[in-house]
Amino acid sequence: MLLSMPDAMKSNASSQLSILVLVLTIGLNSTVFAQHNAAVSDAKFNVNKLMLGDKDISESLSVVNISKSIWTEFDPSGKEIGRATITRNKDNEVHIKWISATNGAEKDHVTIYKIKKDGNKYTFDIYFDDKKQGYFIATSE
Repeated sequence: MLLSMPDAMKSNASSQLSILVLVLTIGLNSTVFAQHNAAVSDAKFNVNKLMLGDKDISESLSVVNISKSIWTEFDPSGKEIGRATITRNKDNEVHIKWISATNGAEKDHVTIYKIKKDGNKYTFDIYFDDKKQGYFIATSE
């Protein structure tokens, strides 16, 4: 014997299925978008190379810590040489405004880092004064 659903129940089941498909589609697309535009945060980076212009100054920077709101730089002895407020952290870019610095940056100036990731290796292109000034290469812990 074949049981059949009343038309009202069929319509309701069809609507629920449509809503489920829509929610799953939005959820999957949001996940892909979030992965593509992921921010770099709560990370410690060991700097392997630092170039400003054509000058290799790798010996001056050892570690960069990035929290949700603060960017901190350390020299090889572990001394803090720069601290900045993160004003933007998305779309593979971090914008910072310097709070204090003995690393050559000027207080209240803005530096922009455009980030490329390859495994646990990151390249941070450094921009200030509206042009690319250099880069650093680091690995994350």
